[in-house]
Amino acid sequence: MTENAHDEDRSHVRVIQRVELAHPETERTLPLFIGTAEDAVARREWERFARATGLPAIDAREVSETVRAAEDVDKSVKDLAAEGRIDAEWRNEAAPERIDLRHEGDEAMTVTLPPAIPDLVWRAMQGAAALILLLGLVEMAVILIIVAVAFGGVAEIALRTQRSKPRTLHLTRRAVEYSEPARSGNDFTMPLSRIESIDVVRAQIGNIDAPAPVKSQLRKVLSHEVLAIGSDDAEHRIGGLRKAELTWLRRFLRSAVAHA
Repeated sequence: MTENAHDEDRSHVRVIQRVELAHPETERTLPLFIGTAEDAVARREWERFARATGLPAIDAREVSETVRAAEDVDKSVKDLAAEGRIDAEWRNEAAPERIDLRHEGDEAMTVTLPPAIPDLVWRAMQGAAALILLLGLVEMAVILIIVAVAFGGVAEIALRTQRSKPRTLHLTRRAVEYSEPARSGNDFTMPLSRIESIDVVRAQIGNIDAPAPVKSQLRKVLSHEVLAIGSDDAEHRIGGLRKAELTWLRRFLRSAVAHA
């Protein structure tokens, strides 16, 4: 399964997903299904074709690929762990320094995560705003002063918000809930029984419009590692974490989901 983003207009990007019968010689690769990410049909078709052909299901949407055996598609993390197909054993590892794990009795846990955007970024924005303000005062340019105050104000509000309202993962025996107060539209809730994958993947940053050979190289450079949590209904990603933090969180979530 692959995907490409296409700009329909300035306010919306349409993500096209393709299910293909891959061949080492790319010109012999056959398209089997084309859909959009919004309708979530491509994943179900990808699983259906894998079962029908007995071939591995390769998810090549990101810079890194994940492979699942045909007999394992559509199985939940809980099922895969019970069959020994994935490692979901919890080794009681201490949480990384920037992550806080709090148990709430036997029924729930809350993981507090570091900010998705480092404080240094907001401080750099404030520094830039200060320089613009200084230039505006020297040149007596009102528009520069207004831009500097607005720019610096946004950075300060964002900095205070992500410090006072950190992002969290709340787990119960039924669902996982992700909350990110500092950024709207990123919150999600997923029933544990529906989760089929919890993987660290290297994801492309933004949409890259370039010839195929150049695009392949740019995707490797303009990418970052994220935790991808997937089901038949949706896939959600959690980024802004260091490699060791992502590894710990993947192990923790796999174990929590498998043993819920």
